[in-house]
Amino acid sequence: MASVRDIAKQAGVSITTVSRVLNNHPSVSEQARQKVLTAVNTSKEASSPTKRSLDNIALVYTGESSLGSAFDAALTQGISCQLEVSGYDLMVINAQRARQEGETFTQMFQRKGIRGAIIRTTTATRWQCVEIARESFPAVVVADRFDEPEVSFIRSDASNASRRAVEMLLNLGHKQIAVVTNVVDDHDHAERLEAYNQALREAGVAFDPRLVVRVPAYIDGGTLAYRQIQCMNPKPTAVFVIDPYTSLGLVNET
Repeated sequence: MASVRDIAKQAGVSITTVSRVLNNHPSVSEQARQKVLTAVNTSKEASSPTKRSLDNIALVYTGESSLGSAFDAALTQGISCQLEVSGYDLMVINAQRARQEGETFTQMFQRKGIRGAIIRTTTATRWQCVEIARESFPAVVVADRFDEPEVSFIRSDASNASRRAVEMLLNLGHKQIAVVTNVVDDHDHAERLEAYNQALREAGVAFDPRLVVRVPAYIDGGTLAYRQIQCMNPKPTAVFVIDPYTSLGLVNET
């Protein structure tokens, strides 16, 4: 199959739209979806099965895709801009589904014409990052940390900011604080949730699992979160929302 950039150009849509269609994201119009699928089918017919050039950099998901989140949308845009300058194309794949039986990750990447990988992972699929690194394939994991020295990673510390946000709500007198987080269990969200728990512990407030709301990190997820919170009894007096898109959806409901 052609690269995401080629398909986007042929379909007349953005790279993000192509990626969302390929990952079955719901926030895509039917018209855009059909344009992308037509371009994909055309590229399959035109491509040669025996020749693949190593001109692709892959955004690799080792578990469930979070492509529709604000973070991943910004990440994809940044990667695409740099690849445009460097002359590479972007592919978006799921590492586990793309790998054939008996195939190493490196063999899978080479078969798909991928020269390097930018990886988004989850708690349950971190082992894939370690295995890719131990195969010495050029790769970097984004928004996670590893103790294994062979794994290259980039992360930012969101714990302090999250803890301060919850502390502010506590200082305003709130004790029943709901937290809205992602259904995808990745390291970044786990750290923010732990910061929420830490702020509660330091304030002497007991953690209540009933107040943890897990929804997709999209605007529609905010709508789902609002409905779940409205069904709580007693209702929380404040809400800490981890993802910006989710917060927009929740605010739109109030």
